[in-house]
Amino acid sequence: MKYTQEEIEEATNGNLELQYCPGCGRDDFKSNKGVAQHHAKKHGFSISMLYRCEDCGEIRSGKEGDQKYCSECNWNSETASYDCPYEGCERIFDTQNGRSVHHSQAHGESIAGYTYECEYCGDEFDSPIAPESDNAPKYCPVKDTDGKSCEAKDRTGQSREFTDEWKQKISETMKEAYEEGRVESPMNRGSEWVKENVIEPRDDDYLHEPLPEEVKEKVSISLKESYRNGDRKPASPNRIIVEETGHNVDSGWEAEVDILLYENGIEYKYNTEEDFPTFQIENNTYTPDFIVGDKVIEVKGTLGYHYRKDRVEKYAEEMTQRDDIEYIVIGSVDLECDKYIPWEEREEIINYL
Repeated sequence: MKYTQEEIEEATNGNLELQYCPGCGRDDFKSNKGVAQHHAKKHGFSISMLYRCEDCGEIRSGKEGDQKYCSECNWNSETASYDCPYEGCERIFDTQNGRSVHHSQAHGESIAGYTYECEYCGDEFDSPIAPESDNAPKYCPVKDTDGKSCEAKDRTGQSREFTDEWKQKISETMKEAYEEGRVESPMNRGSEWVKENVIEPRDDDYLHEPLPEEVKEKVSISLKESYRNGDRKPASPNRIIVEETGHNVDSGWEAEVDILLYENGIEYKYNTEEDFPTFQIENNTYTPDFIVGDKVIEVKGTLGYHYRKDRVEKYAEEMTQRDDIEYIVIGSVDLECDKYIPWEEREEIINYL
């Protein structure tokens, strides 16, 4: 209480109801509750739930409606069980709150709540919840800029936050392991290893199958010369060059369809050729894999399909509804289309065309 007993006595009636604000003297309130709400908002601290201590007789502001003793007097209760931890102080209190208020007022230091050690990061934190409670906290509160708590990090298996000392120690240990040959550095592994083990698990082996040796032997001299002379840029690590056609395709499946169409004399276009048709679908531009006359061919496997499922299905739906083309899907994803050919039956496309 920041007011003297005389000031608070004058501001209350016999039932300890506030008649006016002891801070500014305002007296146009309709109720005791109105004075208390005004005081908390205007003057920054609460003077609600006033009670008179049955021991010392002073008026105090409490947190419970049936409070009988102030923090200085409730230590002598027969049911007191909360010892003041201050060295030399022998007072014992009925409640943890009473002990905390006493310690703050008498010894100048707050001991509100309990101290815990976070099971994730090891930092200490305070909580008003008792350790014996079923809801006793195990993790410290949210503290990073992303709003992720230690509990959320531990639940999702994220890495712990290491100190600079720990990072340095780990770095030195790993360096020694690389030098001694006990661990292979990821930097020494090829792009295929990275794609297989780092980027994402692969479920379609066809993306990584090299072209058969007999196909590689058919590489034309002119194609080799074009790379040697710089007329053609090398393909990116994620693409495959079909030697017979010179097409730079996205996957092994597209390479097989490319060879299938080429070897059977089908007149077609692949999407890397000039003047290849594209289709505007809402705000996106859709480029299929192959065009054979009025037939649009899409080769679609399951790899990565779930990452862009909605867009792929939207494209297929829009293309199927067009009257000027026939939409054909070859692969393992049964999309909406005019003609679906399972990958195992891919050679059927030749008879169909």
